[in-house]
Amino acid sequence: MDQAEFRGSLIALFLTIALAAATTACSAPPRGDGEGGRAEAFTRARADLLGTVITISVFDAGPSDAALEALLERCFLAIADVEARMSVNRADSEISAVNGAAGDGPVEVSAELYAILTRAKGIAELSGGAFDPAIGPITALWKRDGVFARLPAEDEIRARLPLVDYEGIELAAPNRVSLAARGMALDLGGIAKGYACDRAVAALREGGIEHAVLDFGGNVYVMGTKPDGANWRVGIRLPLMNESGVVCVVEAAEISVVTSGGYERFFEQDGAVYHHLLDPKTGRPAHSGLLSATVLALSSTEADGLSTACFVRGPAEALRLLSESGCEGILIDEDRRIYVTDGIRDAVLLTDERFSLE
Repeated sequence: MDQAEFRGSLIALFLTIALAAATTACSAPPRGDGEGGRAEAFTRARADLLGTVITISVFDAGPSDAALEALLERCFLAIADVEARMSVNRADSEISAVNGAAGDGPVEVSAELYAILTRAKGIAELSGGAFDPAIGPITALWKRDGVFARLPAEDEIRARLPLVDYEGIELAAPNRVSLAARGMALDLGGIAKGYACDRAVAALREGGIEHAVLDFGGNVYVMGTKPDGANWRVGIRLPLMNESGVVCVVEAAEISVVTSGGYERFFEQDGAVYHHLLDPKTGRPAHSGLLSATVLALSSTEADGLSTACFVRGPAEALRLLSESGCEGILIDEDRRIYVTDGIRDAVLLTDERFSLE
């Protein structure tokens, strides 16, 4: 079974947040579980965007297959547009243009990029820099050929840490962006996927869709309810390296559910494991006591940035951050304790007895 098929089949069971390869899941398509929708979802998947598998499943009964084919193609075009503007791996992206002019003055960007940078800087300020869109000089050190797979030397990290400073991102209306010092660099990897998801949701709404599930590999958006009016059941991935499965399930509707965890991307060297969620204060993988941080918000952009910030900050500060932002969350610590915010406590069901709900 390939990864796209596995994702589709697991949505039928739990709508998991982040899926790992497995050989035991069935291959039945997603179902709407009730009247008023399709017996089986209309699903399309792409594996060539944003470095993940993206699956969109629509459950509305009204539109024809041809209409849905065209609509989902518009969704994928919108996602590709976000990648083209915001990827640091593309020399022709707007982000690369801004980074290339660091210390030399403003660059005029699209209204879209200006808006997402404004929001990213706002999340950086709210989190005290736990999420920092100016982390580009550090993330570049940990990459080899664009892949998180390199262990940088301590002196390399120390030399670049002063360049990681969201306050050096200068935004001037209309749509002018500058970086205060040469060597600074933006990296929107911690928020662009969420923004792309919001773009796809907007395209579906414009097409009249009311019931859908979008899975962006760690970012899930459930549109409306199931066609029968019941909540969706979104599974939170077991946050252990080299294990697959679901640790708990949250019932939810009309919301984005985004998880950040150290199990997502990592490499091993000389017996040590290094994950990709870097602390902007140290330039190294964050060790905050959390295995994963899940944020539920109406905006996937917001949930994406906040989940990174929560993971970096650790349990106590993450709960404070969630309270201040008005979002809900599920935090899993290294002692396998699960902390759930009050607003969703009754909607969370434990599925792995090795963990405990606090």
